[in-house]
Amino acid sequence: MDAFLAARTIETMTADWIFSLDADAPVASDYFLRTEAAFRRDAQTTAWTFPYFHRSTPETEEAVRRYERYLMRHVEKLREAASPYAVDTIGSAFGVRLDHYLKANGMKIRAAGEDFYFICELVKTGKVSALGGKPVVFPSGRISDRTPFGTGRSVGDILAGKMPEEIPDSAFAMLKALLAAADDPLLGEAPAVLTGRDSVFREAEIISRQEEQKRLQVLDGLLRGERVTVCTITGLLRRTLPPELLEEN
Repeated sequence: MDAFLAARTIETMTADWIFSLDADAPVASDYFLRTEAAFRRDAQTTAWTFPYFHRSTPETEEAVRRYERYLMRHVEKLREAASPYAVDTIGSAFGVRLDHYLKANGMKIRAAGEDFYFICELVKTGKVSALGGKPVVFPSGRISDRTPFGTGRSVGDILAGKMPEEIPDSAFAMLKALLAAADDPLLGEAPAVLTGRDSVFREAEIISRQEEQKRLQVLDGLLRGERVTVCTITGLLRRTLPPELLEEN
């Protein structure tokens, strides 16, 4: 990608796109028709993720599909929580506008997960959208221990009986509550009438905002050179969240 970047000029950067693929990931016959059309019809989207389907063998089929379900559930739960990071992060199934490749400081060299970290950076620089429809990329689902984590490693682990560790629904529910609190423009705004579990989360949001004000006061005191009492994250959670929520999670 960096080599392609070096061959471009400033004038062409906003009109150029980079498509990320693996050498062993074949694409559908209409790959460029669909992906380029997506970029052309939506000038506001700075990066697209593309639908994919991992290839497998009879021996790895069940493990590969299990891993795909794990990935898709994670993205869907983030979407339900209204997280801006509810995007697929498959390195062979995305495209990005050249200027936003620059804004995200390019794809770093890592032992693994460089695609994940790069796409998360793209979320910060602009709009990342998902192309719908049938898969256009078919990454390999082969077993590999070349990297410490990722598709190849996970497929091998599943075949060995080690399932991916699923994040519980309660954690995504807490994330949704925290994001809703962060998006609340008025700290003193009267909350909507809620019942049951939702009311517990709303109470947690209100208390959390009060604790945040205390935290800012502590930071202000530190800047003035005052000696202050600092608590641990666990202590903060115990003081912030209702007992019912702590017991449940």
